Amino acid sequence: MAGARTWILDQLDAERSRWMLWLPVAMGLGIALYFELPSEPALWLGPVLAAAALVLVFLARSGSLARALALGAVAAAFGLGLVAWRTASLAAPTLSRPLFSINVEGRIADIQRLPESVRVVLEAVRLKGNNVPPVEMMPARVRISLSKGAPPIHVGDRLLVLANISPPAGPAAPGAFDFQRVAWYQQLGAVGYALAPATVIEHGRPDGIVRTIDALRADITARILAALPGPEGGVAAALLTGEQTAVDKDITQAMRDSGLAHILSISGLHIVFVVALVMGVLRYAIALVPPLAMHRRQEGGRRDRPAGGALLHRAGRGAGAGAEVVRDGRLRADRHAARPHGAVAPPGRLVGGHRAPRRARIVDRRLVPDVVRRGGGADRRLGDGGRLAAAPA
Repeated sequence: MAGARTWILDQLDAERSRWMLWLPVAMGLGIALYFELPSEPALWLGPVLAAAALVLVFLARSGSLARALALGAVAAAFGLGLVAWRTASLAAPTLSRPLFSINVEGRIADIQRLPESVRVVLEAVRLKGNNVPPVEMMPARVRISLSKGAPPIHVGDRLLVLANISPPAGPAAPGAFDFQRVAWYQQLGAVGYALAPATVIEHGRPDGIVRTIDALRADITARILAALPGPEGGVAAALLTGEQTAVDKDITQAMRDSGLAHILSISGLHIVFVVALVMGVLRYAIALVPPLAMHRRQEGGRRDRPAGGALLHRAGRGAGAGAEVVRDGRLRADRHAARPHGAVAPPGRLVGGHRAPRRARIVDRRLVPDVVRRGGGADRRLGDGGRLAAAPA
C-alpha cells in the first residue's frame, strides 16, 4: 500500500508543470455534480464552497499537493455555482396542462427543416382560445410542427397557427433522454403541432447578429432542400450549415452505427469551411497572375481557350471593365461596373487569336447590349461602331 502511495505521489510530482491543465476538468466535475443532485441547490452553495476552498489554498504550503487539490476544489465549486446561476437565469413560464384547438401567435425565432415537415420556435407568444393561462403565465417560447401547405416563412415573421400544445415531456424511463431539461435551457414552455396551415400575419426581420446568422442558415438550408429533395438534401444541408434536423432518421442511425456521426454534427461543417477558404485563396491568387488566369497550353505548345482560371481572373479583378470579349465568340456586358459614356475592355487576347493593344479598348456602352455572339465565321456588326472579327466556327 505504501509503495502504491509513493508511486502515485511520484507521478503527480512529475506532472507538476501540467497541474493547471486539470482546472477545466475540475470545473466540469462540479457541473456534472450539479446534474446528479436529487434537488435544486441553493444559489449560495457554489460561492460558499468556492470561498471555503480558497481559504484552504492560502493555508496550504506553496507548491504542495494539498494546494493543488484546493485549487481543484475552487474550480469545481465555481462550476457548480455557475451552472446553478445559469439554470435560475433561464427560468420561464411552462404550460401546466395540454391545450387543444387554440390559436398560437408569435414571432419566429428559429426554423428547423425536418424530412417531412417544418418545425418553428415562436417567441413573444400570445395564446387565444378557451382555458388559456393568463398573460403572465404564458410560455415564453413555443415549438410547433407545421402542417403541409405552410406558406414561405423566414425568421422574424409573425405567425398565427391553430394548434394543440402541451408541456414538454419528461424522460420515458429512468435514465432516458430528458427533453424537459433540454426545453428548460431553451426556454420552451410548450410544444405541439398545427391543425391547419399557418398564416403569416406580419413580415419582419431578425434582430441581432446571432438571429441574423440563424436566419441566413435557415434560408440556405431551405434552398438546399429545394434543389436537392430527398435524403441527399438533408445530408448536404447538414454539411453546409450544420442543421441536422433535415437528415433522414435511417441515415442518422447508419452514421452512428458506422462511427461517422461526427461528420454530420461538426466535422463536415469544418471540412466545408476549409474547402471554402482554400477555394477563395486559390481563386484570388490565380487572379493575381494574368498569364496563369488567362491562358493554358496544350501538348505541342498550341494555345487553347482559357481554363477556369480565366473566369476566376475576371471574377476577382477590381472594378473597371464594363464589357469584355470572350474567346468563345461571345461578348458579355458587365452592367454593374459600366461607366456613363463608355465601358473599358481590358487588354488580352480577343477572338480569333488576336491580341488587344496594351491600352484598353473603348467599347460604346450603348452598343454593347445589341451584340449577340453565337459563333460562326461571318463578321458581326457593333451597331454603327465598326466591325469585330468573329472566331472561326
